[in-house]
Amino acid sequence: MLDVKQLLEEMVNKFFTVRMPRFRYWRVRGDHYAFAYTTERTSDGKFWALKYRVTKKAWKLVKKVGFRRRRVAKARAYKWYQERKRRLNDGIVEK
Repeated sequence: MLDVKQLLEEMVNKFFTVRMPRFRYWRVRGDHYAFAYTTERTSDGKFWALKYRVTKKAWKLVKKVGFRRRRVAKARAYKWYQERKRRLNDGIVEK
């Protein structure tokens, strides 16, 4: 039988352990940007479309937009990816 202290510890750990939500991403080959969306809701109840600048050491967040529906977040991230891909194919490159 669990005592009160253990029950309280379990409850506190359940509510305060936060993990990064899973996400999916696209990258144009040879480019330094990645476009992602979360596949799970975050603690605030939103799905996010994310734009990252990929460096040698880390992924730096450039832009993020929150949505209530995952489908909309996925569509926005995919739109950013397609726009970047089109710009690179047209020869318009910004660093």
